[in-house]
Amino acid sequence: MSHFFSYHQFFAEDSVSLKRGQAMITAVIFFLFISIAMVSGITTTLFFEMKLARALSDSKNSFYVAEAGIESSIIRLKKGYAFDAAETAPIGSASASISVTETGTDDKIFVATAITNNATRAIEARLTRSAGISFFYGAQSGNGGLILENNSTITGNIFSNGTVVGAGSNLIAGSIVSAESGGRVESVHATGTVYAHTILGATIDGDAYYQNISNSTVWGTLYPDSVDKDPASFPITDAMIDSWESLAMTTVINSPCPYTIQSDTTIGPAKINCDLKIKGSPTVTLLGPIWVSGNIEIENNSVIQIDQSLAGKSIALIADKKINQLTSSTISLDNNPEFAGSGAGSYIILISQNKSTEQGGTKKAIEVENNALGDVLMYASHGEISLKNNTIIKEATGYRIRLKNNANVVFEKGVEDLVFSSGAGGAWNQNGWAER
Repeated sequence: MSHFFSYHQFFAEDSVSLKRGQAMITAVIFFLFISIAMVSGITTTLFFEMKLARALSDSKNSFYVAEAGIESSIIRLKKGYAFDAAETAPIGSASASISVTETGTDDKIFVATAITNNATRAIEARLTRSAGISFFYGAQSGNGGLILENNSTITGNIFSNGTVVGAGSNLIAGSIVSAESGGRVESVHATGTVYAHTILGATIDGDAYYQNISNSTVWGTLYPDSVDKDPASFPITDAMIDSWESLAMTTVINSPCPYTIQSDTTIGPAKINCDLKIKGSPTVTLLGPIWVSGNIEIENNSVIQIDQSLAGKSIALIADKKINQLTSSTISLDNNPEFAGSGAGSYIILISQNKSTEQGGTKKAIEVENNALGDVLMYASHGEISLKNNTIIKEATGYRIRLKNNANVVFEKGVEDLVFSSGAGGAWNQNGWAER
């Protein structure tokens, strides 16, 4: 009897253990499913967060690429570089598609679109041409190039559609661009970056972009096999000059000829139908553009200034004899003439329409001797500007520019955006920027 009880008890206890084991397995499986569900939930959340972060990163990248593309196009417009109405601009490993729509002669709409992994961002900018002129370089030359002799220097950047040639160590306190396959920078010391097809005997503190280089010291990075820079147009067109000449005809002076000023005089706007000579030590105050149908000669201690009522405005003094732009239409300054604007950003622009250099002649369009100083810019898009001795001016733009002795061009920030007293302009100003 006792043996039977013990056997029954054994099986009862074994059944209980089995049930407990099953319960344990069930609990483990239950917790396993819970753990899988939790891990799955966390993984799904992380996946979506990573996907969202990647999409946000792609979107930001598209935005920055579009922004860089549109800024590149705007700079090209302002600096006069050629561009198509629809083009693609590479930005690093990405690119921006840029379209340009003209809503008028002086209005443009730029739209830049960039796509990164299906994330698209687009930016729109609107630009309007104002009554101003934009200069971006201390000196800008055409195909005639830029020549520095003796101890002449330029403080500011240089852009040349031709060559830039020095006498060995002429200092360019800025960067240099010599455009196209004929571009050459030779025997100068540039503190900035140099872009040229060929670089010879130069000292460059910054980087160098080139096809050929020899006998040069470059402290920055070398970029061989670089694409040549496109040529740049001049900031003032002949059409703009014609518009200032039309405004000058408010008053027409026919005599005496040559028209000589030797005492304090206020003049302008006016057209003078013969040569203009300013001698002695007079103060000549300008109220508007002056068109001289002949040559302009300014000597000694003359002061040419803009009237104080035109604060912040610039005025053009133009030599342009339409029937003789080869041996006439020149400007010469001698001894100590001084030029004064009317407040910040106000300059007198001496413009010669002489075309001798452009057509292979030897006549200088603008020739400056000795100590010409002040708020004056030189402009001769068809001729040569020759600056000698201790001349110091703010900017020079010419078909060819030649500096001798201690001549110095010192670029001023205010020259970037000039506003004229009246007449046509050419500065592109941004008046709208938004994301599409």
